[in-house]
Amino acid sequence: MLTENDGTLVYTPQKNDNPWTSGEYDYYNFKKDLEEVENSGINYSVGKERLV
Repeated sequence: MLTENDGTLVYTPQKNDNPWTSGEYDYYNFKKDLEEVENSGINYSVGKERLV
């Protein structure tokens, strides 16, 4: 951040290097990949826990 002589802050936007928000990966098809490799982050419970 830069400041003027009177103490006012001067905002200068930064370059957008993020490929997800800059549009570089707009062609990427997440749904197709999920169909091919499945989503390993979604785990469904199997069975039932025994409480003693």
